[in-house]
Amino acid sequence: FILSQRYKITLHQNPDKPADIVFGNPLGSARKILSYQNTKRVFYTGENEVPNFNLFDYAIGFDELDFNNRYLRMPLYYDRLHHKAESVNDTTAPYKLKDNSLYALKKPSHHFKENHPNLCAVVNNKSDPLKRGFASFVASNPNAPKRNAFYDALNSIEPVIGGGSVRNTLGYNVKNKSEFLSQYKFNLCFENTQGYGYVTEKIIDAYFSHTIPIYWGSPSVAKDFNHKSFVNVCDFKDFNEAIDYVRYLHTHPNAYLDMLYENPLNEIDGRVYFYQDLSFKKILDFFKTILENDTIYHNNPFIFYRDLHEPLISIDDLRVNYDDLRVNYDDLRVNYDD
Repeated sequence: FILSQRYKITLHQNPDKPADIVFGNPLGSARKILSYQNTKRVFYTGENEVPNFNLFDYAIGFDELDFNNRYLRMPLYYDRLHHKAESVNDTTAPYKLKDNSLYALKKPSHHFKENHPNLCAVVNNKSDPLKRGFASFVASNPNAPKRNAFYDALNSIEPVIGGGSVRNTLGYNVKNKSEFLSQYKFNLCFENTQGYGYVTEKIIDAYFSHTIPIYWGSPSVAKDFNHKSFVNVCDFKDFNEAIDYVRYLHTHPNAYLDMLYENPLNEIDGRVYFYQDLSFKKILDFFKTILENDTIYHNNPFIFYRDLHEPLISIDDLRVNYDDLRVNYDDLRVNYDD
């Protein structure tokens, strides 16, 4: 969407065809990206990964790195904001786009309220946000022990309704996450793993659904979002203390509403802003540097290019000749009589 404002985009996955840039990440595609030997490589990930600048020329990620013009921090939540903005270009949506927004240039749809009746009602003050269920939870990855443990602890206090494949309490997976989340006062939105700057779409989904995020993940998340607008589990000494605070908000309407209506973004001199000026212009300038700079930085170790269609190592290469490892224990004997 952003690149198309300046460039004509042609997508393909053929390493034999010319390309200006190729996107990839180490999980599953590092091998494939080696096929594009004379093309500028751009690392992009939605996972908690650090870019390898020996393999990639440029990178877009979560980490707060300073690598001149070769790195741009653009967390995954920014992609979610793009899709949310597209969805509210609708005459019935409770959220309104600015008249000069690029998203408003397209013809609006007319189905948001039909698909999100509860969300529209709570945002438009047609229903009481205090008279909703306690908390919601939607997750598909079971390999997140801290998240699972917190769910179990919170659920033992008040019922937490699970709409995903993990800790599901409905008997089915919800298809409309925003509408589902809007029916509860809190949303448990833990990241799968923890890393500084690693903030995904989960907290955005909660904000969009007009519910308070109960967040765990990036210890620096308050740089991205206003700390008064969510429960940051990392701020508490343990889960029990965090749960006590959630219970306080749940039982004190004024405190709950104060947090619910806080602006999710931080402010400077009364003006809200995205951390690190994450604007369309900044993203476009980053790609302008890539496309208009002829330098290719990545290394091309010869070993990687021996044969791109064969595994780098075979089982035969790993075999050990145990005969060569035999030890003549007679030679190692110690004559203690000496």
